[in-house]
Amino acid sequence: MKPESYIQFLLNKTSWTEEELNWLRLYLQKNDAGAWQKALLEKFREEQARVDKNIPAEAPRILENIHRHILADRHISKKVFRLWPRVASVAAVLILCLGTYWVFFQHKDTGSIEPGTTAMLDDIAPGKNQAVLTLSNGKQVALDDHGDGLIPGQPGVALKKQNASLVYGKNKAFGNVTGNNLLFVPRGGQYKVVLSDGTKVWLNAESYLEYPVAFNGDSRQITLKGEAFLEVAQDANKPFLVNVDGMQVEVLGTSFNLKAYKDDARYVTTLVSGAVRVKRNGNAVRLQPGEQAVYLPGKNIAKEDADLDLATAWKNGLLAFKNENLPGVMQTICRWYNVQVKYDASIDPNSIHISGAMRRQEQLDKVLEILKLSAGIEFHVSGRTIYVSRPNNS
Repeated sequence: MKPESYIQFLLNKTSWTEEELNWLRLYLQKNDAGAWQKALLEKFREEQARVDKNIPAEAPRILENIHRHILADRHISKKVFRLWPRVASVAAVLILCLGTYWVFFQHKDTGSIEPGTTAMLDDIAPGKNQAVLTLSNGKQVALDDHGDGLIPGQPGVALKKQNASLVYGKNKAFGNVTGNNLLFVPRGGQYKVVLSDGTKVWLNAESYLEYPVAFNGDSRQITLKGEAFLEVAQDANKPFLVNVDGMQVEVLGTSFNLKAYKDDARYVTTLVSGAVRVKRNGNAVRLQPGEQAVYLPGKNIAKEDADLDLATAWKNGLLAFKNENLPGVMQTICRWYNVQVKYDASIDPNSIHISGAMRRQEQLDKVLEILKLSAGIEFHVSGRTIYVSRPNNS
């Protein structure tokens, strides 16, 4: 079957048998990947101009069928390649189809690199569990270098590293403990901490969390810079408060995601369960599950409907984007892979928008290859810098 015929077959499929699934695997393994990708890209570009006017109704069903049969067979979470209904465009379909190919069929291009194409001489690995803990006495502990077990130097608590997590426990002197700890997760890192009240916090790359060693006051207050997902332990007598650059999120017991990077220019609080109140300068909004509060500096806090899968994708091991402009996509990639990006004068990065999802544990070259094929742009990697440009023939 020619690539063009295969594409039509893919777009028209509404159900899959085991025989068809085996045929699909065989096709992807035996046929020329370059021709297949080129045909997909041509199809994408033909449809791209009509995406906004005529989103194909079958797109969500296509991806549902793909991930139900291929991903379930590989024992991968069904959230890996989910399409969001309002952006179920051909662009998203092709990004995710390409993602399925690269992630699950492990294609390796053995040909030479032509001028202007993606150069991956020194491949860059994804981020990992790493963080630096600063104790109340100023002592610093690099957690990725510390083995599991007790961490000395913080009186009043049983502090230990356990399965790539930092866990605070109580001892006899706990009620008299004062002082704060600071947990810093660098670029290319992520980490989980269980606070002394049982609250669980997952920190994304380039994030800071400052918190009391023990919550002995009338409230539980922490300070965040960056991004975190929190599951707050319930305590009706001690409200849980997250302070972010003058903004405050008040919680009693809930789970939510808070993204507040300085260079993102907007702070987003997304509620998964429970209830929170987001406040700043007398302006406050109360959220219900499935809603998010968006704050832009100099403006009031606005309440919107949220995409929970999108907001929590990073915690679930995904790089996920929904009609995100290229600078936003690359900023996320830079934080996770600990790289920087530079744009050629030939490209207007704000004019390029991307929707789709990929696994966070992919090597950088796989991620850039998918973006290259879907967005029609070129990447060149030198050291830890990604250079973005238009193709030479465009």
